[in-house]
Amino acid sequence: MVKYSSELKAAVVGEYLRGGISINSLSKKRGLPRGQVGTWIRNYRLSGVSALKRKRIKRNFSAEFKVNVINYYQTHDETLAEVAAKFDINFCQISLWRTAFNQYGIEALKSHPKGRKPKMKHDKKKLRKLADKTEVDRLREELAKKNQELYDTKLENEILKKIGDPVRDLKGRRKTQIVDQIRVEQESLPKTNRYKIGDILRAIDLKKTTYHDERKRIKNNVDKYKDVKEKILKISEDGKWRGRLTYGYRRVQKELVKLGIHLADAVARRLMDELGVQVSLYNRHKNGKYSSYKGTVGKVASNVLHQSFNETIPFNVLHTDVTQVRLADSKWAYVSAITDEASKEVLAFQVSNSPNSNLITNTLDELVEILPEGAEPTIHSDQGWHYQLNYYTDKLSENNFIQSMSRKGNCLDNAPIESFFHLFKTECLNGFPPCKDIEEFKEVSLSYVDWFNNRRISGKTKGMTPCEYREHALAA
Repeated sequence: MVKYSSELKAAVVGEYLRGGISINSLSKKRGLPRGQVGTWIRNYRLSGVSALKRKRIKRNFSAEFKVNVINYYQTHDETLAEVAAKFDINFCQISLWRTAFNQYGIEALKSHPKGRKPKMKHDKKKLRKLADKTEVDRLREELAKKNQELYDTKLENEILKKIGDPVRDLKGRRKTQIVDQIRVEQESLPKTNRYKIGDILRAIDLKKTTYHDERKRIKNNVDKYKDVKEKILKISEDGKWRGRLTYGYRRVQKELVKLGIHLADAVARRLMDELGVQVSLYNRHKNGKYSSYKGTVGKVASNVLHQSFNETIPFNVLHTDVTQVRLADSKWAYVSAITDEASKEVLAFQVSNSPNSNLITNTLDELVEILPEGAEPTIHSDQGWHYQLNYYTDKLSENNFIQSMSRKGNCLDNAPIESFFHLFKTECLNGFPPCKDIEEFKEVSLSYVDWFNNRRISGKTKGMTPCEYREHALAA
């Protein structure tokens, strides 16, 4: 690995901050990797000059510090590089710590002594006893020890076959069920070949009193949530898209309320966990971003909304944007969409192989066809070049639309449409093979939009689908 001096890092960062040169141009000028230059600049912005100094002393990190770093990464929407810069560590270390922690727990993060273990030292009394034993006695003890090790290993393997999680994560009831299962399977064997109950309990880390107490509870157990679980399973199945679960506990609760069933949050999560219908595809944001900003190339409208996303009447405030998706043939598909802030309904959705003016015009034409007579909404976008040019602004004026634009480089000003694109990519695309061409992508996308508008409920729309909420709001 090439090591760079602190003086070089400071000179490169200083030249960039003085302006007039991009990271790409600066890296070519200096003959440095582009990613390395970007890392230095990001670290300087987060931690100042100290981030550019070389670490000449090997640092040791406590288990508590490692856990704090892992927790911070998992609870903040920041990249590994940003978190590493914030804590002044290498981003590779965070990945290694997470992997070790997920597999072996906090023990894997603790420091361990390096080098070989010291050789066993015998005192004189022990050596004398060993010398007094006959060769036969020693062989007998070694054989008994080996047999015990083999017995313990077989028992541990028997337990591991029946669990999907580490033993330390299992509840007392689950451990009791595993113990009883092993005992039932061994009933056909001679008593001398069966595992002893005490050995099984010790291997699975379960106290004898807890075991017998759980057995009584299991025997007398009446599942009061049996009917509710059946309803939860049906709701979760109805919420599937392309075979994957999309309903979290909040949306499941909304559907249960419609059926007259009221559950606490913790109970709903526990029942869904027991049924194996917990959703995990929203845990991390992994979507690529498309930037259409090319500076001021036309008219930049003022920001009318100012991040005030509290519209409740449909067709009053709309949001639009463009995003991109890579296809299996290494080409890009571009999506232009318009959503309603109040109902979350997708009012227009167009796909093209180029982010040109036709894509934007077709999106507006689709919107005009679906809007009710007399609607004159505010339509908000970012400062992408499409939305600054005359063909777009003239189209808005012809239909008496009010134009609004986000501030430069601030995606939060257009959060509603960004939220839809995140859901679209997470639920419809991530985890599946990329679409082979733009025709397949268009078919999959339009099918998702129809499902999103007419079948997917949301807590933001009072547990209704976007179309149901629109009808409800207009009728009120």
